[in-house]
Amino acid sequence: MSSLLRRPVAAFLLAGLALAGCGGQGTAGSANHSSTEAAKSTGQILNDAQQAARGVQTFHVVGAMGRARQNLSVDLHFDGGSGAYGSVTYGGVPFHVVRIGGALYFNAPAVFYTKVGSPTRVARTIAGRWIKAPARDSGLRSFANFTSGAQFFDEILGSAASAHMVKVPGIQVINGVPTVRLTDPKDGSSLYIALQGPALPVRIDGPRHSGSMSIAGYGQPVTLVAPPRAVSFSDIKA
Repeated sequence: MSSLLRRPVAAFLLAGLALAGCGGQGTAGSANHSSTEAAKSTGQILNDAQQAARGVQTFHVVGAMGRARQNLSVDLHFDGGSGAYGSVTYGGVPFHVVRIGGALYFNAPAVFYTKVGSPTRVARTIAGRWIKAPARDSGLRSFANFTSGAQFFDEILGSAASAHMVKVPGIQVINGVPTVRLTDPKDGSSLYIALQGPALPVRIDGPRHSGSMSIAGYGQPVTLVAPPRAVSFSDIKA
């Protein structure tokens, strides 16, 4: 794959998986209900989360986090078995993304491509157009994982486990949902897991009050549509 595409993808990953994941994120919960989950240890809660995440298909992630100039906001709808679609803003520059199976599609303004190092001429050529690339490409594999529902939960759970998060006593109500809060004692980032119904994640707070992302829309329909007239990136000359 051309490095002209790899660089924008790498920039997004640094913002997305590093910022949103730098402090221990959580993930889906178990089939246990109400205060039963709240009484468990952090390790047990995360273990339940791993079990429940396997059954999650559609969900919606929306929110924003920031660190220095690397602000990130996302609004992504996931279909765990097929891919995702939505919008991402990185460093104040928005772009759209769709993943359907083995294909990834990008649509970004010229300033996005120039900001991450693409030549001005190429940036102008592809600006505002849907660009298609294979998700299996080695330079896109991490990004493809981020737009996969199953891999999304795997990444978040891995971050939560490695951060050695601790459970905060009491019940936190987030958007009307009673939750148990797990937090990273080093940077204050937190994961809120629902206590009613399956113990699914409700919100992630970034480190040091850097923002938050909500995870909702479980089970709601998600329709993935390939953008029309997409151009293969391999056909674009540097």
